[in-house]
This record gives sequence, structure tokens and C-alpha cells, in this order.
Amino acid sequence: MAFFAKLTRFAVLLRLSWIVRVLLISCVAVPALAAMTTTTNTLATRPGVTERFILITPEHPLASLILFSGGDGQLGISDNGDIRTGKNNFLVRTRDQWAAQGFQVAVVDMPSDGLARDSYRYAQDIRYVAEFLKKKSNIPLWLVGTSRGTTSAASVSVKFASDGLFNGVVLTSSILEGEGSVTALDLSRIKVPVLVVHHRDDGCRVTPYELTQGLLGHLSSAPAKELITIEGGDDSGKPCEAMAHHGYNGVESVVVQKVSDWVKVHSAH
Repeated sequence: MAFFAKLTRFAVLLRLSWIVRVLLISCVAVPALAAMTTTTNTLATRPGVTERFILITPEHPLASLILFSGGDGQLGISDNGDIRTGKNNFLVRTRDQWAAQGFQVAVVDMPSDGLARDSYRYAQDIRYVAEFLKKKSNIPLWLVGTSRGTTSAASVSVKFASDGLFNGVVLTSSILEGEGSVTALDLSRIKVPVLVVHHRDDGCRVTPYELTQGLLGHLSSAPAKELITIEGGDDSGKPCEAMAHHGYNGVESVVVQKVSDWVKVHSAH
């Protein structure tokens, strides 16, 4: 009986030791989560015009990303950071995943006067955001767009190509046909690394996968450029909407990981 009593006490002690280890691990994890801060920022960019964005900052960010959503770019960000429209957009719904990769993430709304996404004044508004991020954290800064947001990312990069403010560009589900096509811009001016990401089965008529190689050809001055082809996932709703292959439905984490790995390799202080 004494043997079994000792065995029982040993089992209890072993169980308690396991519980203590779990609690210690939990205590370590909590500060990491608490270190992630989210703020809503509004910058005065032009007389009577403001630019609002949500900023997610990990404790020790590796690089900053400015995320440009698709569609008309209107997110309707409220004073407390609520997003009224465009919540399902690929970049918007994955914003926390990008931050978890160690990036400082700025999700930009359209300027308050709703200018065209390829206009010079719109680019100047985004420059204010970029300078704000640089002052906050002097780390590499990337422009990341999806769908119509690629028009924004590419246009800003082209207009300020000689300034050395941006360290790279990521274009996902790029507009390659019709109004807002990124290939209508003088992409040869871009002299930073450019990553192109596209779903092989993207069914949107203005983002045909077969034109992605032509896009790479326009990036003649980029020191590094690559096409990452995505496959699989779920295809729901209209082909140009967020939950179709166009928006990487079901493979979001794959895209975030592949892009994050590439950005980290090609970032340079």
C-alpha cells in the first residue's frame, strides 16, 4: 500500500509540475500580445483635407507596410478605429496577420476629398503617412496594394521614385486591363524591389493572370522582382470581389507568409 501511495503522490506532483509549466508559458505569451498597439490617426494633408489610417505596431517592428485596399478605397474609418466598409478586403481582413509577422501596419482610408487613386495630390497625402511612419520608426517602408489598391501603390512609388522614401512595393491581384491599369504607369521609374502576387485562377476580367509576366517586363529598373503564383482556396461570390480567388479566400495565411518572407529578405536599412 505504501508503494501505491508513493506512486499516487508522484503522479500528483508530476501533474502539478505540468500545470506550472503551462502557466509559465502563458505568462510569457501575454506580454507579447499586450505589446501590440492599435491607434487611429488623422493627418491634415492639404487645406481642408485629412488622411485617416489605422496603425498597428508590434513592440519591435522590422518594417512598415502601408496597405491599400481594393475597390474605391473607401473604408470609412471612424474616430475609434471602426471600419465601416471594405472589411472583407484581403489586406484589411489580414491586417493583424501582417502585424503578427513583425510589421508596423498602416491601413489607409481614402483622403477626405476622395481624389483619384493615381493623382499627384493623392500621392502627396500618402507621403504624409509615410513620413509619419518614418519619424515614428526609422525602418524600411513598403507599399502594399491589392486589386484597385495596386493602382495606388504603384502610382505613389512612381511619383516619388527619386526620393528614396520607400524600400519596396508589393502588388497583389494587380489591375492589368482598362482604367487604373498599373502597366499604364511608367513603372520603369521604380528602382526598389517589387513583388507581384497573383492567384492562378483569378477570374476578375481586369486582373487576368496571363498578363502578369508582362507586368514584370515593365519593371525594368527594379533591382529585384518576382512573381509568386497562388493556387487553391475557396472561390465565392463575384469574381472581382474579396471572397473569390481574386481576394485569396481560404489561402490568406499562405499569401501573408510568402509575402512576409520576401519582404524581410529584400528590406534594406
